[in-house]
Amino acid sequence: MQRFAELSEQIQADEFDGYLYGKRSHLLLHRLYQPQAALADAKQMVTRLPDLAESHVLLSEVHMVCSRLLEPDPEICTLGVPAEAVKSLTEALRLEPSNKKVIAAFRGVVPIRALQNEYRYGGVEAWVRAHYSYMYPKQDEETTAAILQALLLWKSAMPCG
Repeated sequence: MQRFAELSEQIQADEFDGYLYGKRSHLLLHRLYQPQAALADAKQMVTRLPDLAESHVLLSEVHMVCSRLLEPDPEICTLGVPAEAVKSLTEALRLEPSNKKVIAAFRGVVPIRALQNEYRYGGVEAWVRAHYSYMYPKQDEETTAAILQALLLWKSAMPCG
């Protein structure tokens, strides 16, 4: 709790320092278990540091946690990956395609195995739609579109997969 107070004081002194928002967001998410406050700080970090891939990775992580913690209805929890998380990681990959932290986060969220199976299923889009309609029947079209866009970027950035 002391670290939270210190970070809050530092943010009051320099509200334009995006790194401070990122540190506090991480603390709120992993130590104080306040995902909504963590989301607000992660968004502030992205606003202040839009060209930093790590800010987008943090925002994606917070979106993933929020989607699991803030939706108590099991019907809603079967939605799978939130579109916001995929979009944040896509932006991080666009900014720094060789950053190992970005690649690891991307692989953990976006099903890059779709690229390995695309010929068997008649294309990446067919694989993603088949996989997600089976695994997450309530996933919305926005998320599917975000995943497809992310996979196309991955394919162009990492031709070897």
